[in-house]
Amino acid sequence: MSVAAASRQLEGNAQAGAFATLQGDKRIGHVLVTVLTPGHSIFKELKKWESSTGTMIRILLAALLLTAGANVAQAQSLIVGAGYADFSNNRGKDQALFALDYHHSPFHEAMRFSAGWGGTLSIDTSGDTHIGAGLYGVYRLGQGWFLEGSVMPGAYFESESRNDLGGNFQIRSLFGVGYAFDNGNKLSLSVSHKSNASTEDFNPGVNEAMIRYHFSF
Repeated sequence: MSVAAASRQLEGNAQAGAFATLQGDKRIGHVLVTVLTPGHSIFKELKKWESSTGTMIRILLAALLLTAGANVAQAQSLIVGAGYADFSNNRGKDQALFALDYHHSPFHEAMRFSAGWGGTLSIDTSGDTHIGAGLYGVYRLGQGWFLEGSVMPGAYFESESRNDLGGNFQIRSLFGVGYAFDNGNKLSLSVSHKSNASTEDFNPGVNEAMIRYHFSF
């Protein structure tokens, strides 16, 4: 394959990848599509530059598109969840669970992965409460689908003694899979676990399954 053909293939792949990444932000996607239309004045100038500088402009354009796709800002999210808590201790009372999470705008973004700080508050129907803060990560699979994980240590306060988890310090770890809608909101299913990570002699833990709706803003 010639250098020119290879660079054209790189440009095409980069455009496709960048536009796929940018599909959640129609304004940026529209600007890129408009600028790269053959009849647009900027496109004509790029073609003139290409004629005088060789195929390097195609490689630079491909790199620019990939960078643009990688740096689309992700919104903050408020996540409402409802599900069921299963206490590992046989004495524990399994029951319905409600949760409210907050994800701040990511401090790190790569091609498909983003990470940021967040917080969580959950309460079950008995009144057992956990509040925590920590890190979350999101990996975009494509076609709107994504994987999510988070680790949020915090404080736990049981309302019933039989729901004791061995101490106030509890870490909630979560894994979820979900789908992002065109408006930026998301729907996900998650499983999570709370435990004191064996910092106490008694560490029964509790497992949770939830359906969650993510409001982006």
